[in-house]
Amino acid sequence: LAGYFVAIPGIFLGFFLVFHIPVVNGLSFTESRWEGADMITIEHFPDLSALILFILVLFGVLNLFTAFNMIAKKNLGSVVTATITAVLIVLAGALYLVMVFLYVSLVQNGNIKLPNNATFEWTSNYILSIGSVVISMICSVVGVVLGFINYDRNYKKVTF
Repeated sequence: LAGYFVAIPGIFLGFFLVFHIPVVNGLSFTESRWEGADMITIEHFPDLSALILFILVLFGVLNLFTAFNMIAKKNLGSVVTATITAVLIVLAGALYLVMVFLYVSLVQNGNIKLPNNATFEWTSNYILSIGSVVISMICSVVGVVLGFINYDRNYKKVTF
């Protein structure tokens, strides 16, 4: 069961790229879109959402391999490897969520003006992107915790 939970982020992050990409493409913290006095405090905020999404997908796919390793061996080494990738997924997921919610907050407060004076709307892309990242983060942690509880303490590496 632990291995299946660890595999879920790779599936959710990979198959939901169709929702993540429009969200990341829509995020823009460029200076030309800033207006007002708030520009001084956060004008050099880097837009790292595409890089963070890449890291999420990369470690999600890596989690697939660590999940298969956990299912096959059930040893402590496979659980530790899954823990490292889970920590990176949680960190990158938290950064991704901060970037999305910061952008939405800035747009709704009027600090970032959308083209043609459009208003921000929560589309299915935003909802499914945020939901899949949150589910991926939760499943990674649950899988690692279950992995530490259920790993084979009597596992011995066979050498010839």
